[in-house]
Amino acid sequence: MPTVDFERFFDLSSDLLCVLDEEGRFVRTNASCRRVLGWETAALQGKEFLALVHGSDVTATALHLRRLSVEGAVANITNRVRHADGQYRRIQWSTDRPAAGGPLLVAGSADENTVAGAEAPRSGDVLSQLADHISDFLWVRDADSGTILYLNDVWERITGHKVPVGAHIREFFKSTHPDDVVRATQATNQTTQGGYDQLLRAIDVNGSIRWMRVRTFPVLNAEGRVYRVVGIAEDVTELQMAEEALRNSEERFRSLLECSSDLIILLDAEGRLAYLNPSFEATLGFAIGDWIGRSGFDLVWPDDLHQARVTMARIRQATGVAMPWRLRVRHADGSWRVLEGTTINHLLNRAIAGFVVNCRDVTDKTRMEQQFVQAQKMESIGRLAGGIAHDFNNLLTAIKGNLELALSEIRADDPLHEFLTDADKGADSATSLTRQLLAFSRKQVIAPRVINLNDVVARVRTLLSRLIGEDIRLEEFTARNLGAVRLDPSQAEQILINLAVNARDAMPRGGCLTIETGNVVLDEEYALSHPYVTPGRYVMLAVTDTGSGMSADVRAKLFEPFFTTKESGRGTGLGLAMVYGAVKQNGGHIEVYSEPEHGAAFKIYLPVVNELAEPAPEPRDDLRPRGSEAILLVEDDERVRVVASRMLERLGYTVHAFADGPSAIGAVERMTEVPPLLITDVVMPTMNGQVLTQQLMTLRPSLKVLFTSGYTADVIVHHGVLEEGIEFLAKPYSLDQLARRVRDVLDRRSST
Repeated sequence: MPTVDFERFFDLSSDLLCVLDEEGRFVRTNASCRRVLGWETAALQGKEFLALVHGSDVTATALHLRRLSVEGAVANITNRVRHADGQYRRIQWSTDRPAAGGPLLVAGSADENTVAGAEAPRSGDVLSQLADHISDFLWVRDADSGTILYLNDVWERITGHKVPVGAHIREFFKSTHPDDVVRATQATNQTTQGGYDQLLRAIDVNGSIRWMRVRTFPVLNAEGRVYRVVGIAEDVTELQMAEEALRNSEERFRSLLECSSDLIILLDAEGRLAYLNPSFEATLGFAIGDWIGRSGFDLVWPDDLHQARVTMARIRQATGVAMPWRLRVRHADGSWRVLEGTTINHLLNRAIAGFVVNCRDVTDKTRMEQQFVQAQKMESIGRLAGGIAHDFNNLLTAIKGNLELALSEIRADDPLHEFLTDADKGADSATSLTRQLLAFSRKQVIAPRVINLNDVVARVRTLLSRLIGEDIRLEEFTARNLGAVRLDPSQAEQILINLAVNARDAMPRGGCLTIETGNVVLDEEYALSHPYVTPGRYVMLAVTDTGSGMSADVRAKLFEPFFTTKESGRGTGLGLAMVYGAVKQNGGHIEVYSEPEHGAAFKIYLPVVNELAEPAPEPRDDLRPRGSEAILLVEDDERVRVVASRMLERLGYTVHAFADGPSAIGAVERMTEVPPLLITDVVMPTMNGQVLTQQLMTLRPSLKVLFTSGYTADVIVHHGVLEEGIEFLAKPYSLDQLARRVRDVLDRRSST
């Protein structure tokens, strides 16, 4: 056997090999031993093996070595050996003693919780015996002829194939995987010139594939010529399969990351972007390559930067905890997106050593949440405004009615006439305010008709020109074949007037006011970002100005009652609130687009109706018609009841006034002739106006009814729209309004 070849093999072996002398001291260790145990050659040379063994294992190990020395028995032993770092490793050793009685041989291999070491002897006989104890396949061949001079039995144990000494090296090719034969042949030729290290596949007798790490090196004779080739093959099948499984797992995991709609980010320990999945580009519009290595804070919107730093500081203190957050971040187009997600601190994980971020774009969700909160706030304000307007309208009815009665009693040249006139004008202004409050709260009673908004624009054009002044240019772009909408004409006019006044105040140095109409379709995609919009066909009314514009904070409060950016004494802050309420009351939707110093655009969308527009009613000439009929008046507010009675009597009617429904019913039951008209408040304690009407009609089926109220109630209206056939007079009302409505009801009913 060519013993010189084993010298090179000793240090190449993946097993942990060491040789002890008769006294149990280290003589030689191979590279695997030194690498795994952490000791340098000089530190082990001459050191007693038992000095490294754990105290609890010394007795058993010493006994084992003594039996090996005396009896020469081959056996295995497991003990704990001290690593250079002071920790102990559990080692399973296979031991033997050379037949020639030379140095004691110990060959070991570490399990998963083990480290081992060994040293090689200089004796060829010892190395030859060592070759029969290792787990690697070892062979020696002649460099010139390729004849196998030596091989241990490991190849047969691994593959089941037996190759005899004296066979040609090509005999191994019979059990080599077909795809690797060419590479194995090339390796055989290359070994005469230099070392070789490569993974090759073998096929065992059962047809299974075994992965072998094959290393060969040349051996030179005295003349420096290669005359032997030594090979060693390590079975790495399990390792290769584990690595392949890991690669497959990593590929599947990466595939999940690449396909995820969520934004997955890996930050290194310094907070720099180390990995970004494709959703980064899809969500934020940036190229991934431009951001790798940059700080994650560079993405954060400046206003949220402080919050981001505070959150990151908390994340650094909480290892392995998913920390939730929501931040605004930049988009490539200059806008911002709201991202919501979690970040986990994995700094202690060697494989990651950073922060894992999982987040998604919730910009639309956030916008809808804000819209919902805003809608709730507006609804609450609306209920408050409606309640205030109801009580105030009762007061105004009494005030205005008495002022009108007083004015009718004195001459125009009386000094008191001017005072009373000013008071009456003040009552009119207060009436306008309460009506705007009712419009905002959607408790205003309306009488919608099918109209064309182009007709409304044409009708108020002259008025708008006077309102905005000569330094503001008025432009109109009205669409042909504009769809019809259902809207109270007076509301439509008031919407245009209020928007025009708002635009005028935003252009103190002049500018351009544009009114536009058009047919539009609000689709499903639009409705997703505007949850209170039903997809469908709409008519758009847009009012745009070139004025000072608004900030985002101003836009958020724009439609709230009494909110105004104008100086004291200019405007009540109710004009846009009225617009908002009127649009919502008619099933519409309003959007505002504005930036500081870039003007503003108000776009109103009203549902299209498939009907023809109705002609406008003819104007009336009679201002205060009179009558002589008897009238039932039921009003729970004493001040209103008194002034209404006086006004009706002034108009020539006979009035039977009552404070509640039961009193009126009792009186009617005693009457020989029931009055033809009932004027009743809608909302009253004990019995409302509708119930009273139903009971009185059992006594007189032909009874005519005129409802009055400071705001709407569901008993006679639906969302502020009068039920068909209902006659209504809103409080506060003037003497002229009362006269016309009473006469209209009496005459209309009597003519049927």
